Amino acid sequence: MSTFTSPSLLQNILFFWSPTEERSSSGTRKSGTSVAGVHPDLYNRPDFATNYEFFVIKSFSGDDVHKSIKYSVWASIPLGNKKLAAAYHEAKEMKDHCPVFMLFSVNSSGKFCGVAETVGPVDFENDAEAAG
Repeated sequence: MSTFTSPSLLQNILFFWSPTEERSSSGTRKSGTSVAGVHPDLYNRPDFATNYEFFVIKSFSGDDVHKSIKYSVWASIPLGNKKLAAAYHEAKEMKDHCPVFMLFSVNSSGKFCGVAETVGPVDFENDAEAAG
């Protein structure tokens, strides 16, 4: 049975563009819309966290990843949720800030398609199968 994590779980979901998507040398799409750029003032700040936890999150389909973006939640098997919940709580107990990141990949794709920071605990009461 799958369970949803809490709606506050995902923050700053960044999805990477397809390698086949055309871009100009300035980092804009050929359509003229801008993309995320480099911000040197954000590097090596005094409050820069040096401890991190990373989880590789595998999905059976790209649709699951798109639903996670739309609803700001991620559904997983109970064992995966227990591991993510334990890492989140351990990170919160640390003296220094310790972000927990999820790197998303669709099975058999051979690439990552996004990253999100975990900002809330796993909600074991919310059942994805019951939600429809």
